[in-house]
Amino acid sequence: MKHGLTHIALKVFNPQKTADFYGKWCGMEVVHRRKSEDSDHPVLWLSSPDYKGQFAIVVLPGRTMRKDSSEDEPEHLGFSLESVENVKEIAAKAAKAGILHWDVMDLGYPVGTICAIKDPDGNVIEFSHGQPIGFEDGDEKDGEKNEPDARGKTRKSASKAPKHPKP
Repeated sequence: MKHGLTHIALKVFNPQKTADFYGKWCGMEVVHRRKSEDSDHPVLWLSSPDYKGQFAIVVLPGRTMRKDSSEDEPEHLGFSLESVENVKEIAAKAAKAGILHWDVMDLGYPVGTICAIKDPDGNVIEFSHGQPIGFEDGDEKDGEKNEPDARGKTRKSASKAPKHPKP
């Protein structure tokens, strides 16, 4: 039996506001819209253009409390970026917008360079470069290129993942 992760569902205050946020900050777009049976707000499926049909964030109306994510809480959604410069750019823009959660950090292999922001519902969104999934720029440090990822594939093998859009 094969298994594949297809989506994650988030209950939100306002699906359209959440879709606008993920469009602006994460390059995602609405790929499916339907009426909610329990709300005037729609149910929206969001996906990155290069992952359309493979993975979606489903935003559901009905959240009643903002998520309180402390600095040390590890729960988050992760997005791969093409370069460390892109991570720094997101962090700078997020700081100006007042939504920066973690400033830029280089945590080495396999985490890479990261920063994080908070969405309108308080969920933490991580942006990274240098993880063994997503983008790679070929600048692996000595001894890291052939480190296996969680699937047992090498970084070189994992680099064949579809590309995300630039933020």
